Amino acid sequence: MAAKCRDCVFRRFEGMWLVIVLTVACLVGNKPDPHVHARPLVVKLAPVVVETLRCIFAPENAKEYSDTLLTEKLQSSLLELLKKLLSATSKAEGSHGMLNPIRLLTEERAVFDFVEYLPTIYTKDESYVAYFAYLVEMLGFRVEDPHSDAFIRQTLCIVKNFIVVRMMPLGLVKRLVPVVYPRFAGIISLRFQNDACKTLLFNAKDSQPLWYDVGELFVQISTYLVNPQMFKETYTPPKLSPEKDQQQQQQEDASSEEQKDSAAALSTALASPEFETRKTAILADKELQDLAWGQIIKLIKEMLRVPDGALNSLDRALAEEVIKKSQDLDVALVNFILRVLLPSSAGLSKESQQELVSLIDNGCTAFYSTFGASSSSQARAGDTLSKFCISTLISLCSSVEPKDQSISISNFAEIKQKIAAITTPVLINRCKAIFHKYMADEKRSGQVPLPRYDSHPSHTVWIGRGVRT
Repeated sequence: MAAKCRDCVFRRFEGMWLVIVLTVACLVGNKPDPHVHARPLVVKLAPVVVETLRCIFAPENAKEYSDTLLTEKLQSSLLELLKKLLSATSKAEGSHGMLNPIRLLTEERAVFDFVEYLPTIYTKDESYVAYFAYLVEMLGFRVEDPHSDAFIRQTLCIVKNFIVVRMMPLGLVKRLVPVVYPRFAGIISLRFQNDACKTLLFNAKDSQPLWYDVGELFVQISTYLVNPQMFKETYTPPKLSPEKDQQQQQQEDASSEEQKDSAAALSTALASPEFETRKTAILADKELQDLAWGQIIKLIKEMLRVPDGALNSLDRALAEEVIKKSQDLDVALVNFILRVLLPSSAGLSKESQQELVSLIDNGCTAFYSTFGASSSSQARAGDTLSKFCISTLISLCSSVEPKDQSISISNFAEIKQKIAAITTPVLINRCKAIFHKYMADEKRSGQVPLPRYDSHPSHTVWIGRGVRT
């Protein structure tokens, strides 16, 4: 009887689908009465709509009625419907949604969970065209959307799970990377856009802003693509926020549970026998390796490049906060080059390895230290990146392990000599430039304080000691 009912439903599927589409359209167009203190209709019914869609697109239905459910036209219609439902739910929550704009509301999470589920029923590569386009669209930041921040975070988690946890075919990964990776640089560049930057810093409060978390996700996904074993060895589950007051704990319960589930799923995937097969396949796929390396090096160049006058367009107080958090991100990217990319670069050409070293060298002249540095202490506060990059170059040329374990290079001894040969002339030229500038500034400074911290005597002495050791 159940089978007959199901056959009856799918024979008349067009009519049923029209009812669902019209229902969502009504929910989207429904404007809540501001004088009625009740949850908006769209918020109440959104979970019901999603649950209905889950029943319709259940694995057994997708398999038996694939000609109906998995057509490109219907999948495009479905994703458009989900986008409208998500937007309507976010707007309907109003000020409630602003209480924690970097976390999803329950109704929004239900939609995203269904979006993440969809690829598990796809049987043809064509089904992913609309799906990938949907993901890319969700990675666009909109200042006027109170939950755009949370949507981007969750979409990138879906991308990460798609590649790492669900271990989708590498052919699909090769199609996904070039459409999603350019979005990383675009999101990170929001730190230099005044309105977007204000919103993101306000949203983050005591957490890292969106651009920093996106940078971390970029590092994690890229590590998996170029060196899956290193990803496994260095993976640590995310630290959950400690308990505070009861009200805050209640607000964070749903997010904490999702973090636990996500961490458990990733740990299971990394411990599975399929991971070893996957690891071998990733490294053996030359097309994927060329694609991944090309995208990674290109994007790091863009991420570490600060547009001319970028900080001048920001409010003064905002610029100081951006400098601090931007340097943290840039140091993490340089550390990614040191700890992951260079150790994994044995199969790259010498030119590509030189390009990686040059990215570190470029960081030695980071202009954060010159922005608004009216005093030596202000300049010194903005010099974290340049100092770290110089330390990294010295370490790459050193024959002993550095005392600072944050720049340890013990994990790529097999190519250390080759990297050192590439880095040594770069370091020599960098030191010559710094010493020459110091001497030039010293001659003309007289009684006037030196204008830049990288010419400050103590900084120059520090470099000399580093080179000597």
